[in-house]
Amino acid sequence: MNAFGLGELGSGWIGLQESFLGFFVCGFIILLTFSMNLIGGGDVKLIAMMGAFLGVRSGIEAMLWTFVLGAVLAASLLIWQIGVLKIISGVFRHLFLVLRAKSWIPLTKDERAPLKTGLFLAPAGFIAVVVVGWKSLSQWF
Repeated sequence: MNAFGLGELGSGWIGLQESFLGFFVCGFIILLTFSMNLIGGGDVKLIAMMGAFLGVRSGIEAMLWTFVLGAVLAASLLIWQIGVLKIISGVFRHLFLVLRAKSWIPLTKDERAPLKTGLFLAPAGFIAVVVVGWKSLSQWF
């Protein structure tokens, strides 16, 4: 049984309509970011199904939580790989170079390499669904 069937069983037509609306609204929003090559296709399916299971309002909230938690996970991974002192010294060094040149200086290939690491949104999406759906889940237990 899929999200649309669960939506119909839970609330009748309103639940089914909300499920479809959540799927299309969340899916469309995330499809825009996919078209700009900012995320992968799996993330589009993940967010669209979150909207289908949670509805429009909760789906958008879960999508935003997913990005916030994904950013926290990405920053944690970057700090783990590079180290706090190296990141801080690199920021100040680059800021000094920018101020001295009085214009923006692009990062070198070596400086950009850690930023190219791929990140999966599935763990962040799971946590976001639990956070957003906690009230609904607490009714079942």
